[in-house]
Amino acid sequence: MSNPVIHDFVVLVFVYLKLVKSTGIKRSGIDQLTKLFNERMPRNKEYFTKNNVITESYHFVSKVINYFCNKYRK
Repeated sequence: MSNPVIHDFVVLVFVYLKLVKSTGIKRSGIDQLTKLFNERMPRNKEYFTKNNVITESYHFVSKVINYFCNKYRK
């Protein structure tokens, strides 16, 4: 969490899931975020396989998103 961009993004996801009360809006945000991280970002992953900073950051944020989204998906 020493990277401020990663830190701020994780906090943004957490706050979004805590503050949004509408289940429809929350579900839509969760679906869009999981689609981004599980489908769109890995599409050209071979471009970044040699860059450890990018791959480790992606894996960390992906795990956090999957945890939060599975916890708050209703």
